[in-house]
Amino acid sequence: MVNVKILGIVGSPRHHSNTEVMVREALKGAEETGGVETEILLLAGKKINPCIGCLKCMEKQDLCIFRFKDNMHEFYEKYLAADGLIIGSPVYHASISGILKNAIDRLGQGIGGKYGEDNYPWFCKVGR
Repeated sequence: MVNVKILGIVGSPRHHSNTEVMVREALKGAEETGGVETEILLLAGKKINPCIGCLKCMEKQDLCIFRFKDNMHEFYEKYLAADGLIIGSPVYHASISGILKNAIDRLGQGIGGKYGEDNYPWFCKVGR
C-alpha cells in the first residue's frame, strides 16, 4: 500500500544531466523505504516563462492565469498531487537554474490551499 507520493523535480536544463542522476538515486532510496511511490519531472526541454508579477494569483487565490501558455500546467498537476518533493538543480552563479526559479516563482499563491495558512512551503539551497 502506498502511503506517500514523492515528486522528484530535475531543474537542469540539460537532458541526462548529473542532477537527473542524483534525483533518480534519491527517489530510488525513498522507494526502498517502502510505502512510497515516486515520479520524476524533468524540466529540460520544457517552456516555463518567468512570473510577470501581475498578482492575479493573489487576487484570485488560484494558480497562475498563464499556466496554459507554457508547460507550467504540467508542473502544477504533478506538484499538487505530491505529498513530498525532492528538488535537484545545478548551481549557476551561486543559485538554482533559471527554469527551476521560474517554476518556483510561478507557484504563486494558488498552492496555499494545499498546505493551509500555517504550513506554507519553504525552500532551501544546499551546496557550495
